[in-house]
Amino acid sequence: EGNQSDVAHFFGPEATSTFRVTREGNVVTASVHGRNETANANTSTAADNISNALVSLGARVGVSSMQWNSLVRGIIEGPK
Repeated sequence: EGNQSDVAHFFGPEATSTFRVTREGNVVTASVHGRNETANANTSTAADNISNALVSLGARVGVSSMQWNSLVRGIIEGPK
């Protein structure tokens, strides 16, 4: 097993994600909002910097929204 202290952060420390779940009557709504999602270029290797830049680019063009949509749908619908 790898070193537990090595954590990969694709985005810089200023990035935040806000998860919001609301209920109005019988209607439950969930959403995720990412802010300040810039690539973490402060890593020890060029390969990690390139990987982080690609993940950041993917987030900007909407690739990560598929994962967030799946998470939010799971929160609302529960296990199948």
